[in-house]
Amino acid sequence: MVNLSSSTLVFFLVILSCFLTPVCPAASTGNSVVVSPSDSAIELGPFIEFLEDSSGSLGIDEVSSPPVTSQFSRHHNTSINQGVTTSAFWFRFTLRPVRTDHSGNANGAAGASERLLYLGKQLDYFDRIQIFTRENDRNNEIAGEWQVRDFGLFQAIKNGVRDPLYISLQMPEPQEHSLTVYLRIEVESGFFLTPTLFSPQEFTTYSNNLSIFYGMYYGIVLSMIIYNLFHYFFLRDKVRLIFIFYAAILCIYFFVANELSQTFIPTTYLLSTRKFAQLLSLITIIQIAWFASAFLNTKKSLPVLHLLLLTVMLTSTSLICALPFFPYFTIGKVILDFSTVALLVVMLTAIVSWYRGFRPARFFLLAWMFFLGGGLIYVYNFKGVFPYSFIGNNAYQAGSAIEMILLSLAIADRVKYMFEQLQAAQNRRQEQLNALTQQLVRTEEKERRRIAAVLHDSIGQTLFAIKWEIQRLFKKYKPDSEKDRVVLSYLEGCIEETRSLNAELYPPELYDLGLEAAINSLAGDVSRRFDLSVKVSSAAEPDLNSDELKFILYRSVSELLNNIVKHAQAKLVDISLSEANGTIRVSVRDDGIGFDYSPEQSSANSGFGLFSIQERLHSVGGSLKVARQHGGGSEVILSSPVTASPQH
Repeated sequence: MVNLSSSTLVFFLVILSCFLTPVCPAASTGNSVVVSPSDSAIELGPFIEFLEDSSGSLGIDEVSSPPVTSQFSRHHNTSINQGVTTSAFWFRFTLRPVRTDHSGNANGAAGASERLLYLGKQLDYFDRIQIFTRENDRNNEIAGEWQVRDFGLFQAIKNGVRDPLYISLQMPEPQEHSLTVYLRIEVESGFFLTPTLFSPQEFTTYSNNLSIFYGMYYGIVLSMIIYNLFHYFFLRDKVRLIFIFYAAILCIYFFVANELSQTFIPTTYLLSTRKFAQLLSLITIIQIAWFASAFLNTKKSLPVLHLLLLTVMLTSTSLICALPFFPYFTIGKVILDFSTVALLVVMLTAIVSWYRGFRPARFFLLAWMFFLGGGLIYVYNFKGVFPYSFIGNNAYQAGSAIEMILLSLAIADRVKYMFEQLQAAQNRRQEQLNALTQQLVRTEEKERRRIAAVLHDSIGQTLFAIKWEIQRLFKKYKPDSEKDRVVLSYLEGCIEETRSLNAELYPPELYDLGLEAAINSLAGDVSRRFDLSVKVSSAAEPDLNSDELKFILYRSVSELLNNIVKHAQAKLVDISLSEANGTIRVSVRDDGIGFDYSPEQSSANSGFGLFSIQERLHSVGGSLKVARQHGGGSEVILSSPVTASPQH
C-alpha cells in the first residue's frame, strides 16, 4: 500500500504542478470584463449572461433588443453545464481593454490586440456556433455593425475544412471602445462550456500542457496493456486478456472523446464520430461487467450478482443493436443513466466479494472508486463546484489512468492470492498424506507384530513340537534310510526360516535393546546370507523415545540393504549412526555401481522402495538424501528429528 499511495500522490502532484493554468482575476465594470495587457487567461463564466432559445428561432436583432434582451440571466460559475439538450443557447459578454494592468502600471496596448476565446471543446464538437461582435464607444453606444462568423460541426462538414480550437477576437483600442460579443450555440450532445479568454502565448502553453496530459494518459494505458500482455503470454490468465481488451476500448473511447481522432477522419464522417463514441461507451460497459465477473469469479462465488452483471452485458448489447434506430439525443440520455447503474452494480459486487474474504477485491474496488471519483469531479466542474477547470475537464481521464494502475495491481494481487490458495490446498493434502502415511506405518507395525506372534506362538511352536516328536521317534526307532534324516533336516530348515522371518517381521532387539542393536543384528544376518561385508558404526547410541521412528529407520535401512543386494553389485557396505542438535542421522554407503536419483523421479522411476522411505520419513519430519560417491557406489542419508514431529 505504501507504493500505491506514493504513486497516486506523485500522479496528482504532477497534474497540480504542471496543469494548473494560471488564470488572472478579471475586473469588471458593470457587465464588462476589463482586459489588461498582463491578463494571460481570464475565465469568462462568471461574467456571461445566457438565454435559452428552445424553439431556435431567435436572431441577433431580437436578442440584442428589448424586450428579449432583458430576459438574459447572469451566470455565476466558471463552467456552464446545460446537460444534454436540443435547445439553442445565446451567451453575451462585453470586453473592455485597458492600457494598464490591475495594479495601475502602464504597459501600453501591445499585448491586448488579439485574444483567443476557447470554449473548452474543439469548435467542431458543437453543431452550430455563430459569433456576433461589434465595437461600442466609451459611452457604450454602437460604434459599428455586427460582425458574424460561423463555426461548428455542420459548418466544417459543409466547407470540408475543420474549425480551429478557438475563436480569434480582435480587441478595440484601449480606453476608447469595448467589444460586445454574442454567441449562439447548438449541440445535441452534452452542453458543457468552460469559456476562457487567452492571450496567444498563454494558449500555446495551455495546449502544450494538454498535450503533455494526453501523452501521460495514453502512455500509462499503453504501459499497462504491454505489462499485462507480457504476463499473459507466460501465465495465460484469462482475466489479463479481458483487462487488455477493456483498456484498449477505453483508450480508443477517450481518443475519440478528446477529439484527437478528428485529425485523421475526413470532415464527411465527423458526424458519425458521435454514434461511434456511443458504441464505444456501450462496449466499454460490457467489458467492465465481463472483467468484474471474471476477476471476482462471480459465477461460482456470487451467482445472484453474476446474473446482474450478465443483465448489464445483455442490456448493453441491446442498446448497441438499437443505436441505428434511435436519435443520438435519445440514446445519449439512456446511456448516461445506464452507465451509472452499471458502475454501481460492479462496485456492489466488489464490496460483497471483499466482505466474503476475497482479498484482491480491495484493489479492484479502489480502482473503480478512482474512476467514479474522476467522473464526479468532471461533473462538479461543470456545476461550478470544482474550482480548477483544467483538472475538472480531464479528471475523468485522470481517474481512468489511476484506475488502470490499480486494476493491474489488483490482477497481480489476484495471482498471488490464487497461488497462496493453491499452496494452502497443497499443504492440506500433504498433511493428509502425512497422516495417512503415519497411519499406514502404525498399521504395518501392528500387523507385523501380529504375524510375528502367530509365527512364534502357533506355527513356530507347532514345528518345534513336530521336530521334537520326530527326534523322539528316531531315538526309539532307528531311521531306515537317509531319506528319513533328510526329512528332519528340511524340518529344521523350516524352523530356522520361521525364526528368521519372525525376527525380520518383529525384531525384538529394536524394542528391547534399541536401534543400533537391531541394525547390527540386521547387518550380521545380511552378511551371513549374501556374502556381503556390512559394517555398523555409531558415535553414540541415539536417544529415541518414539517406537514409530525406530520402526521407520529400521525398515528404511532394511529396504536399502535389500536394494544393495539386488542392484548395487557391492562388496562392502558401511552403516553409520549419529545424533546432533536433536537430529538423528543414518548413512548407508556402498561400493557398488551406484545409480542416478532425483526427487521428481523417485516415485516414477526409482521403484516403490525409495519413494516409500521418503514418504515415511516425511511423515515424521525427516528427509532422504542420495549422493553418488567419487570412487563409485552411492550413499543414502536418512535424517529425522528425534522428536518425530509431523511435517506441515
